[in-house]
Amino acid sequence: MNLALPKNLEYITKTNSQTSYIQMPTAEWEAFVASVEKQLQKEKLKAGIKEAFAEIKDIRAGKVKEVTLKELLDSL
Repeated sequence: MNLALPKNLEYITKTNSQTSYIQMPTAEWEAFVASVEKQLQKEKLKAGIKEAFAEIKDIRAGKVKEVTLKELLDSL
């Protein structure tokens, strides 16, 4: 995944100097979440296309039965 972290992060540390919390403006958080969701959708689409091409390869090799559009629609 190729995501950029928001720029206005505020690190909250405890007395032992370890970061315990991160604070950021709500608008930046919402934009970050939206970009993560968009990236996840892209990854899901990419995986689906990859799976479809693998299935086409298997159909052409005779490993999987070809399904016609009519058969597909009838199964729904």
